[in-house]
Amino acid sequence: MVETSEADSSHTTNPNSQISSMTNYQSPIHSSMIITSHRLNGTNYLEWSQSVRLAIDGRGKLGYITGEIQPKIQAEEGYSTWRSENSLITAWLLNSMEPLIAKPHMFMKTAKEVWDSIKETYSDLENSSQIFELKTKLWQSKQGNRDIISYYNEMVSLWQELDQCYDDEEWESAKDLARHKKKEENDRVYMFLAGINRDLDEVKGRILGKKPLPSIREVFSEIRMEDSRKKVMYNTPAPNEEPGESSALVARSDDNKKKPWCDHCKKLWHTRDTCWKLHGKPPGAGKKKVERALQTTVTETQQEAGVEPKQLPFTQEQIEYLLRFIPTQKISNPENPTCSFAQNGKITSYFCSEKTKNTWVIDSGATDHMTYIPKFFSSYQPCAGDKKVRVADGSFSAIAGMGNIKISSSINLSKVLHVPKLSCNLISISKITKDLQCCVKNFPSYCIFQDLASGKMIGSAREEDGLYTFDEGTQLNKQGQEKTCLQTVFPCNNEVYLMHYRLGHPSFSYLKMLFPKLFLNKNPSSFHCDMCALAKHHRSSYIPHSYKPTSPFTIVHSDIWGASRVSTLKGKRWFVTIIDDHTRVTWVFLLKEKSEIEEVFKQFYSMIQTQFNTNIKIVRSDNGLEYFSKKLNTFFAEKGIVHQSSCVNTPAQNGIAERKNRHLLEVTRAIMFSAKIPKYLWGEAVLHATYLINRMPSKTLGFKTPIDTLQTCFPETRLINSLPIKIFGCTVFITNPDRTASKFDPKGKNVFS
Repeated sequence: MVETSEADSSHTTNPNSQISSMTNYQSPIHSSMIITSHRLNGTNYLEWSQSVRLAIDGRGKLGYITGEIQPKIQAEEGYSTWRSENSLITAWLLNSMEPLIAKPHMFMKTAKEVWDSIKETYSDLENSSQIFELKTKLWQSKQGNRDIISYYNEMVSLWQELDQCYDDEEWESAKDLARHKKKEENDRVYMFLAGINRDLDEVKGRILGKKPLPSIREVFSEIRMEDSRKKVMYNTPAPNEEPGESSALVARSDDNKKKPWCDHCKKLWHTRDTCWKLHGKPPGAGKKKVERALQTTVTETQQEAGVEPKQLPFTQEQIEYLLRFIPTQKISNPENPTCSFAQNGKITSYFCSEKTKNTWVIDSGATDHMTYIPKFFSSYQPCAGDKKVRVADGSFSAIAGMGNIKISSSINLSKVLHVPKLSCNLISISKITKDLQCCVKNFPSYCIFQDLASGKMIGSAREEDGLYTFDEGTQLNKQGQEKTCLQTVFPCNNEVYLMHYRLGHPSFSYLKMLFPKLFLNKNPSSFHCDMCALAKHHRSSYIPHSYKPTSPFTIVHSDIWGASRVSTLKGKRWFVTIIDDHTRVTWVFLLKEKSEIEEVFKQFYSMIQTQFNTNIKIVRSDNGLEYFSKKLNTFFAEKGIVHQSSCVNTPAQNGIAERKNRHLLEVTRAIMFSAKIPKYLWGEAVLHATYLINRMPSKTLGFKTPIDTLQTCFPETRLINSLPIKIFGCTVFITNPDRTASKFDPKGKNVFS
């Protein structure tokens, strides 16, 4: 036997040579009985198996656990060497396990038995639960506050665990394997990019625009370089900057790294899991922000007075941010109420329209709520004396009174000033926040009122022409209209509307019969009630068009019925109806799928051309998607056919086809019930009903049959024929088709037609 060197023994494929080289490898083998720091505990099979496999392979003995080195019998040459090496590798495996796991495997004879037993017991191969858990983690994994390297390494670790859960598949060709690997690589690129923060969207767009898609390593490399570039651009000072500015920029950036950041709203101090814009504001959460603002105000006052403030639990940057919302000048309460609304220019023209008379404007400069419409008040008290309000242009307007106005179930305005010379209704932010203990949040297109105690939204307004006005469709304006609906709809001295409301909104013509004296010199049709329109409104009936003869196949109507719960003997579940508008002849085609309508129309068009030497000009149908497929529309365009469809939720526009389907089903049910045939024969029953209806007189055709009308237009056609009419489902006898029957067997067979 030829001895090999240590280096060669680790790469040879001959099992015998691998055994023979054991004598040259004794010293490193016995150096330690523990070959890995990963101890199998029942849940870490992936890490354990990989580390053990590498350690044994590094010692040139991988064949003992893979089966490449076969066990030897005692009489065979090299048995003692194989036994000692097998025992040593078995000891390596057992020493790398927890005692409870190693104990059941101590008495196994070979290292391969131990390896296979551990793999079968603790491996997650084809474990559906483990695969589901890993895939869920992959799709839910986000970068968040981590750097891009940590996020990528976590994804790679999960992908490796997932790969170990699948057994190696056999592929018919190398091309199929390459396509599968590329598809798997693309899926991992999508997973990786989906979890990256939004500040890297630009580089994500560049990557997704590449054809073909780069590998996951190339994607990570490009993302990492872009992330590093952004850090350098934002953290490294420009050459022209002063040293003080540069150091401040770096210090601020380092401080921001420690702060939690939300990748959804792009703001600090919270993460995506607690973002209010995604999950809503929790109850009582607004109190903390108010308390912090109050603490900042106290600190500012102490600094002005020369008192050293106490240490506060937030940074100087937070204090500067909060100070933006605190006025720098102290404003004393004026003697007269004020508002920031100037009655000139574009704003006045906005409020001159009838549409905006009931509109309320949010005014941050007004000290009181104001309105010029007296009917809004639920309680009212005239003002004594010569009280006036000063508007933004410096002029004064007299105050006529004061009262309360309830504009919604959650908002009740108290001490609202009645200023007749105003041209709009104003809500004071300072007053409403104090009275209702709420806060106002302004956004680019709307603002909301939020209760501080519960965190719920109690009102909203939309931005229009630079002003926040309550939307007419919101609850605020609706509640305001409900409060004053009786005053708005009719005057107090109009007894017609009064009786109309008392009696539950009867029609005015009916009311005239009950109280004719109320309608002296009055037309009931001149009265209108909005509440009646809301409560009794219904769709107008569709006026059917009378029959207008044209020429055969100028217009055809079509509709699809189905799907039937019971399939026919040939698996049909739908049928399509095609009706000629001129002759009212009906064709019915049974379908397995609705998509078959494309082939049906092509066959029908060819049949009309061949048998009747004419063309279809217009096809009318409902708005079903099957009539708008790409292939069918292309066919219509090629043949010059105009496709007319009904409007949405307006089946009456396709009434000819709809009524024909109803007629067909009525006849079908009747003949099936009378014959007591099984439901799977419904297709044959529909075709039989079509045959009968085409030969029955029609009132639309002046009591002529559709077949006769078609025969009149095309007297030479041989397509039209009439067979003797039989009862559907009646008993008939046919010749016995059995060729093996004897001369004394029945010659006929009893069936039904």
